[in-house]
Amino acid sequence: MLHDAFTYHVEENPDSLKSLLEGCEKPLYEGSKYNSLSGLLKYQHIKGEFGWSDASFDILLRAIKDTLPENNTMPSSLYVAKKLLKGVGLQYEKIHACPNDCVLFRKEHKDASECPTCRTSRWKKNTKNVPSKVLWYFPPIPRFRRMFSSSDIAHDLTWHAEGQVNNGTLTHPRDSPSWKVVDSTWKEFGAEKRNLRLALSADGPKQPGNNIDVYLAPLIEDLKLLWETGVRTYDAYKKEYFNLRAILLWTINDFPAYSNHSGCVTKGYYACPICAKNTCSQWLPASKKVCFLGHRRFLPLKHPFRKRKNDFNNQQENDHIEQPLSGEEIYETLAGFKTTWGQKLKTSKKVKMSKKLKTSKKLKTSKKEPPKKKSPKKEKESIDERAKLWHKKSIFFELEYWKKLLVRHQLDVMHIEKNVCESVYGTLLNLPNKKKDGIKARQDLEAMGTKPELQTHPRGKRTWLPPACYTMNTAEKRMFYETLSNIKVPDGYCSNFRNLVLDDLSSMNGLKSNDFHAKLTRMPKIKRQKHAKEEEYESRKETERKKLENRNSLEKEKEKLEKEKQKENDKKVKVKGKKITMENEAPITPRRRTRGQIDDLMGSIITCYMMYLYEQVKNGCDKDHGVCFVSPSAISGDGRKDKFVKGDDASRSIATRLSTRKNNNLVLLPYNPGRHWVLAVLDMDTTTCYYLDSGRPVNISQQTVNTQLKHIIETALVSYSAQIGTNKRVKMNWINVACPRQPGITECGYYVLKFMKEVIQGGVEVLKNNAIGFGKSSYTDADIDEVREDWASFVTIFVM
Repeated sequence: MLHDAFTYHVEENPDSLKSLLEGCEKPLYEGSKYNSLSGLLKYQHIKGEFGWSDASFDILLRAIKDTLPENNTMPSSLYVAKKLLKGVGLQYEKIHACPNDCVLFRKEHKDASECPTCRTSRWKKNTKNVPSKVLWYFPPIPRFRRMFSSSDIAHDLTWHAEGQVNNGTLTHPRDSPSWKVVDSTWKEFGAEKRNLRLALSADGPKQPGNNIDVYLAPLIEDLKLLWETGVRTYDAYKKEYFNLRAILLWTINDFPAYSNHSGCVTKGYYACPICAKNTCSQWLPASKKVCFLGHRRFLPLKHPFRKRKNDFNNQQENDHIEQPLSGEEIYETLAGFKTTWGQKLKTSKKVKMSKKLKTSKKLKTSKKEPPKKKSPKKEKESIDERAKLWHKKSIFFELEYWKKLLVRHQLDVMHIEKNVCESVYGTLLNLPNKKKDGIKARQDLEAMGTKPELQTHPRGKRTWLPPACYTMNTAEKRMFYETLSNIKVPDGYCSNFRNLVLDDLSSMNGLKSNDFHAKLTRMPKIKRQKHAKEEEYESRKETERKKLENRNSLEKEKEKLEKEKQKENDKKVKVKGKKITMENEAPITPRRRTRGQIDDLMGSIITCYMMYLYEQVKNGCDKDHGVCFVSPSAISGDGRKDKFVKGDDASRSIATRLSTRKNNNLVLLPYNPGRHWVLAVLDMDTTTCYYLDSGRPVNISQQTVNTQLKHIIETALVSYSAQIGTNKRVKMNWINVACPRQPGITECGYYVLKFMKEVIQGGVEVLKNNAIGFGKSSYTDADIDEVREDWASFVTIFVM
């Protein structure tokens, strides 16, 4: 490796490095196993490990030189040693920095003696040549060239293209979508397999925080050079020169460092990078911190946890996550976002008082100045809104390709796993300073009005905390530690827990991140005693399950009987005036119907009426406004059976219908979220969805769109854009239409049929002008009978 590294430099400066190489190969003295370079590196390592000064190391080299046999090749002084190591080492650059992280003293500030932002001196107190803060910058380009100067490493750097065949699993970053996006977007870059794809790992407790962009500036300049022009590099494996280019795929960091690199806020009320403004956060008065209760929105729509109230915050979760902003959208959002670098200077009380006195004297002596022009409110609001969610515009956006990458920042799972595991086990074992369950947490439960069984109980001067279902007694804790100490894992997988657990099985110390990973993934379950309330809950749950099974069996028998009756009665349908009747059955009128009788308002009935409306448009007298339909059975199931189509299947059905609609840009979607019909009308020209609900509140501003339907339609639009080959993100505009309200005695399905008929006749203008029902608060019996008569006449003709 050392010989290959020298070979690269020999081609640039052969005489000097050839002599250096020959000198390094000579033994330190006759019969020694060390040469001059290896012996010097051995002493240099000891110097750095114990912090020897240069003066003491210089004296040591002289003493070793004298004690070794004559004609030895040991350097006689520190100066000679540095001269020898300089040919082996790589370049680095010392850049002076402002003590408050405002600026680097380079380029136009190279000769400045104070910071141009905070006016702080560049030098330490009482000195003129000793800088206060220094950045040690190690340029990556020489290191990349050194890597290709080794034939073995140069061959390994192309393993991703010549190694194992892609088998459909994610075994290497080359299998990720981000890698494939780079190859497809920049084909010339992807065609050269020696081009590098980089990841930047940067985290730690002693970093400059939000001001890290100041120190990343030299690195960004090198990355720009590697992307835009590249550097001429010698490939020792192929023995040829080529133009080396590189791209930064992503950064790898923990969650706090993610905020510093991306500029996104990760603290406070808007800490979620995905939800942003819609982050579900709440202030805990006792703990004096912000908690986040909206994590159930990340679950599937049919997940049982969404409906559980008592286990969470006494509320059902009906929200869903929105698609995160892309890099280009973030770049447009932060356009013109100004950031001032540097730490906030702390001023003493005396300085503040003197400034106030000076300003008060100026106000008394100076003449009245014209008032400054205030910036418009809209600009202030926009600036404030962005500042709630963003600290800055990241310096990485200076890279041309950064905004086009799919994933720009990766979270280090080991850090997060350690924190989660530490909190979980700290709570289970009731460890001080590690547990999350205490008197403050119980007081917050009281403030939120949740978990009454866990709320505090005063007992004299003390406060009693009721035990939770996860509370462990001393015997259970000892059993936990004993199990942990006896666990067996492969050598090197994690620490030996037996050495970490104390002899009395009371606690353990010295865990590392790898140990927490082993505890989370490999730790066996520990059996514990069940509390009385938990046993009562499980017994009640078992009885409810048995009742539900009996009820389901009865409903299945009823469904069989109803199907047999329906087959017999389908052949005996008659039309009497404006009423649809069966033989041996009283006429069905809107006033006699109840909410439970929905047999004639299921998806099949609405589908038949859609066929009638289609005939009126194509072969009748109604004008064709470019309307098409989506069958209700494709997006919502039978309301009587409480069975519904899955959201993904419904979205695919809508996307397929949109791709086959031709020039029909007005799409009618009747939907039943559960024993109630609503109508959604998609206007594809303006990407607007009009929502009509006969069960709306009197005040239209209080109406909310059904969450399931909204998610299905927005997901369908994403699938539709993928089917037609566009990756643009379509934003749907939802409008609640003021339509006639349904009285309690009339079925909602009749209103949906009437809504569709008016949309067919009037087109989208009826929806834009809120002219559905022509201003009526509710439809009359005559209006509903008109719909029933149209449907009955069409069914009779269709059957005959």
